[in-house]
Amino acid sequence: AAPSELSEVKSAPAHAPVVSQDLKQIYLSELRAYIDRSKTYPIQARRLGQTGRVQVSFTVTAEGHIIDAKLIGPSPFQRLNEAALATVADVRRFRPIPPELGVAKLTVDVPLEYKLNR
Repeated sequence: AAPSELSEVKSAPAHAPVVSQDLKQIYLSELRAYIDRSKTYPIQARRLGQTGRVQVSFTVTAEGHIIDAKLIGPSPFQRLNEAALATVADVRRFRPIPPELGVAKLTVDVPLEYKLNR
């Protein structure tokens, strides 16, 4: 009986990482979309025609709190950089990390696009 128990133990994790990876990707996609929907375009930047992409990194705690936001890919425009950080700060909290992922925190990178429709 012991060998079959061992094979069952070995085969169980083969499926778990795939499910965890899928769950993690879904969680991160939903978080990124939520932050993107919360984004506001600074009025002055819009008037000046400033566009760009700002990459922000932050940590999500197990409870869903967003902490330690920082720029990792700033745009040339300070207004857009400040708006991106403010967006993440304003969100403050998201859904808790799914317990199935078995992690206490996640580091997340989010690109925020500022484009003008002409």
